[in-house]
Amino acid sequence: MSNPESDSISSLHKRWIFTNINPTSKKFSYIIAISSLITNIIVINFIITSHNFIDFIVSTPIIVSIFTATLFFDYLALKGTPLNRFSKVLHVAAFASLLWTLTVILSYISGFIIYTNHAAINSVLQGMFMAIGLRLGIFTSVFGAALKRAIPISFIQPMIIFILISFLYFNHIFFTNFSVYLFGAIILTIGILWAVIVDRIGRPSFSSAFKILQAFLKAWTENKSEEMERIAEEKANSKLIKTFLLKLKSQKDITIVHPELHPGPFNPIGGSNLPYQIFKHYSNSAMVMHSISDHSLNIPSYREVKKYLPMPGPIWRWYLLHRRQSVFDYPVIVYKSGYNYREAVKREGEKEGRLDVEKSRG
Repeated sequence: MSNPESDSISSLHKRWIFTNINPTSKKFSYIIAISSLITNIIVINFIITSHNFIDFIVSTPIIVSIFTATLFFDYLALKGTPLNRFSKVLHVAAFASLLWTLTVILSYISGFIIYTNHAAINSVLQGMFMAIGLRLGIFTSVFGAALKRAIPISFIQPMIIFILISFLYFNHIFFTNFSVYLFGAIILTIGILWAVIVDRIGRPSFSSAFKILQAFLKAWTENKSEEMERIAEEKANSKLIKTFLLKLKSQKDITIVHPELHPGPFNPIGGSNLPYQIFKHYSNSAMVMHSISDHSLNIPSYREVKKYLPMPGPIWRWYLLHRRQSVFDYPVIVYKSGYNYREAVKREGEKEGRLDVEKSRG
C-alpha cells in the first residue's frame, strides 16, 4: 500500500510544478528568446514577404546562431556593471525579442486593417527600435551601465539581426519610409529621457534611484544584502525602544520575548529574520511575540542585529536609530553597556533602554 503522507506531498509537488517555469530560469528565458525570434522569422518569411519553406530552412539557423553569439557579446560588453550576469542577459534577450515579434505582428495587422500602403520592411524596423529602447532602459536601470555605454550596446544585437533579415528577405537595408526613422528617434529619445529622469527621483536624499534598484535586486535575486543594508543604515536616526521578557521556570526554561522592534524590512535585509535569531539565541527555547510596530522600527542590517542579540547579558542597554524623512523606514541598533539585566528581570521582566534620541534633520 502507498503511504498517504507521501502521496500528499507528491500531490503538492505536482500542483506547484509550474511555478518552477518562470523568467528567472536561464533555460526558459533562452527558449522564449529563440521562440520569439523564430516566430518573427515565420511571420516575415511566410506572411510579409511570401518566401517558400526552403528559404525558411536556410535562413533560420543562420539568424538563430548569430543571435546566440550576440548574447555572449552583450555579456562581455556589460562586464563590470553592478548586475552583469549571463542569466540577466538572457532575460533581456527574451523580453526584447518578444517585444520585437509582437510589434511586427501588430504592425502588420494594423496595416492590413486600415489599408496603409507602407513597405513591408517598416514593421521589422519598428520592432527593432522597440527592442533597442527596451534594452536601453534595462541596461541603465538594472545593469547599472552609464548612458554613453548602454546606448551603443543596446543597438548592436538588434541591428545585426535586422541587417540579416533585410539581406535575406528584403534585398535592401535602409530603403524605407522616413516616418519609421522618426518613430525610432522618438522611441530612443523617450528611453534616454526616462533613464535620466527616473534615476534622479529621490534627490537630494538619494543620489541615484537606479543604485537602490540594483541593491534591491542583488538582495532579492542573489541573497547579497550588503549594498542595500549600507543604504538603509545611511538613512537612520535614533529613538527609544523597550524589550519585555517573561521567563517561565520549568524543566526547560522558556522565555517569552516581546521586542518593540519590527521584523523587516524584507529577507535577507537587516532584522527580517529577527524572531528566528532571538529564538536561536535562547537555545530554541523562546517565544518571540510581534509587538505593535511598523516598518519604521526595522533593524536595517545584520551587523546591527548582532549588536542587539547579546541579550540577556549581565549589563546592557541599547538604542534604536529611527527613520528620517525619506522613503526608507530602516532603523539601526547601537549597543552600549550600562544596564543591569538581572535587576530588570526581577521587576517583571522589563528591560528598558536609556533615552538618547537624536532629532531628525530631514
